[in-house]
Amino acid sequence: SKENTACRQTLAIYYLNLHLKINKSGKDISLIRFIQFITDKNIDNIKDALRYPLKFSEEKKVKAIEELLKDLKYIRLRFEDLKLTSIVENIDADIETVSNNGQ
Repeated sequence: SKENTACRQTLAIYYLNLHLKINKSGKDISLIRFIQFITDKNIDNIKDALRYPLKFSEEKKVKAIEELLKDLKYIRLRFEDLKLTSIVENIDADIETVSNNGQ
């Protein structure tokens, strides 16, 4: 599906990792390789999805924030469907943070 982008899949696994601690190694590359294994997405796209958009230049920052907010809201619904309240709350907090920093 076109809606299941590398960024959205990566973010979903990122939040699962935050709550389930699937990456016991503590190494980012281990999680990145795992995400690639699960999603079959390009490793550079996965790395980009894990990069915090507020670190971009002002020119790219606005678009990056808009895209991230869309992606967070999309994956939030998936976790809400699963009744994973703690992950939904975490995503809500991140949506608020990103929204406030984007203004």
